[in-house]
Amino acid sequence: MPPNEPDESFLPRIHAVFYAVFDPSKGPKVAYQVPEGLVSSRYAVPATPTVSPTTAAGFGLAPSQSHPAAAASHSHSHSHVPASHSNSHSGSTARAPPPPAPLFEFNDISEFVIPKTALCNRLVICTTPQHKIAGFPVLLESAKYPRNEFRFNLAFVFRRNADLGCYEPIVRKVGRVLSECEQDSSFLSSPLTAARIYPLLEQLYEDLNSYSESSIPLTPHTTLDLKIFPFYPNPEPVRDWHVPVALVDIRSKLDGSSDVTMSRVVHWVDGVRCVGRIAEEADVDLDWVRGCVEHLLYYQHIMLLDLFAPSNIYMLTPAFKYLAMDPIVSSECPLYVTPPAKPPLPWHTLLRLYIRLKPGKTVAGWADECGIGDDVALDARRFVTFGVIKGFLRRVERYPVYVPVALPEALDGDMDGEQTPAGTRSRTPTGPGRERSNTTHSTLSRRSGVTAAQKSNLTRQLLARPYSHSRPRSNSLVAASLKPARSLSPGPGPGLGSAGSTPPQLAFHGPGEVPTELLQMLDGTHSGDELCWTFGVAWEDMEAWLARVGGASGGPREGEEPGPGKVRADLGRVRIVFR
Repeated sequence: MPPNEPDESFLPRIHAVFYAVFDPSKGPKVAYQVPEGLVSSRYAVPATPTVSPTTAAGFGLAPSQSHPAAAASHSHSHSHVPASHSNSHSGSTARAPPPPAPLFEFNDISEFVIPKTALCNRLVICTTPQHKIAGFPVLLESAKYPRNEFRFNLAFVFRRNADLGCYEPIVRKVGRVLSECEQDSSFLSSPLTAARIYPLLEQLYEDLNSYSESSIPLTPHTTLDLKIFPFYPNPEPVRDWHVPVALVDIRSKLDGSSDVTMSRVVHWVDGVRCVGRIAEEADVDLDWVRGCVEHLLYYQHIMLLDLFAPSNIYMLTPAFKYLAMDPIVSSECPLYVTPPAKPPLPWHTLLRLYIRLKPGKTVAGWADECGIGDDVALDARRFVTFGVIKGFLRRVERYPVYVPVALPEALDGDMDGEQTPAGTRSRTPTGPGRERSNTTHSTLSRRSGVTAAQKSNLTRQLLARPYSHSRPRSNSLVAASLKPARSLSPGPGPGLGSAGSTPPQLAFHGPGEVPTELLQMLDGTHSGDELCWTFGVAWEDMEAWLARVGGASGGPREGEEPGPGKVRADLGRVRIVFR
């Protein structure tokens, strides 16, 4: 796009407006367009002070009777559409500027602008390689028209990637109002009023681009009133662990008539508390809090962030190379991320700190490496929040997946493509030229004293249990409801039972019981934040649970001391997918 192109971040800009009709002898054609020359067509009417003979003949009028009003006044007016204009520049010798390059060829899209009967009287949007054309083709049937029908379309041209949600009702209304005017007074087909279409296009083009509204009297009894309202997409689903961050001063927008629940919720929106915490602090039903947050999100008063924790992982986005040179970002960031009563850090120092945020490195590891809090006076939470709000920093989510040693029969058939008979040795391809044998399963079973069939029954039993999406209110979680079960201790004995008997229940002993519902959520669709909020624990405790479920020791990396945000080296049969 040209560098002087207006910003279209709020409302799409109209690049052109044209009026097309179906000529009884020549077919679809562009009768008028604003600006001129942007829609290339062999039958386009030039911008002249009089209606061209081609247009006059198309409406059943002799060339000598054409009305001298095709190029009306270009002045902006909301009171009336001028009907005549004298050509005061007829004697000028100034050379006209070169015509602009056409945006597209009308013949390529004519079948969608003046379509078949099935697509008439409804919104039709077609695209070219660079632009998008929105129109409301109208078909009127009457014996007064040639071929007993009259087809027309007033279409708007936008950029191809423009979101036309706010313009769709505008396009529909223009088509329907013009249809009513044509049925009442032949506003479009009559030679006496057809010449007023060009000034109509001019005013639509100027008013909607400049003021986002327009009021144009068409007939003594009909006025075309238009106003563009911003189109807000539906908000994303609000989860209990999401943190609302205010983008505007919400409290200043509240008054005495504001909703009571909204007033209570807004009081706790501070960029730190999550939705579930706000519901508890405000003593408001959780569903009502979600509704209030969705309402604020719809009107773009807030945005949702993830819960900040030392174990979170962040990485830079491609927008960082552009925003790093933005003077607004460089002036706002030091003031936002520096603690009170501390001198702001220079922007180049903050850039080096942002660059050290990499995949695989937690916030705690990054803070230790950079000396945050000791050598560097910096608010780590606000530092990360600023990058996420500006869009040059994003969260790397964790999705735990449990990989069972022996798959259940139903899953085994789905993954391998065939059922594996019990007691036989099967091979599952794991890559080109490689095979995975169930011998590994037998080796693990001999070490732990658990047979593959018993582990398969155990996995099937746990996967069949339902789980709840609601967060437990007590610290005991659901582990308090576990029945005393036989432990999965190594070695033979009656603890595991025999094949064909009742499958055992998974039980963990000691402090911090692992809930049975956890294994059913380890399918790769539940993020670490969801798991931590559902069971009311921090990620460090969740990692210990995952290590116990996976059968690993769950210790930290070799040479590291356990602490907040440290990454565990081995979780056994639990794998972490980073997205």
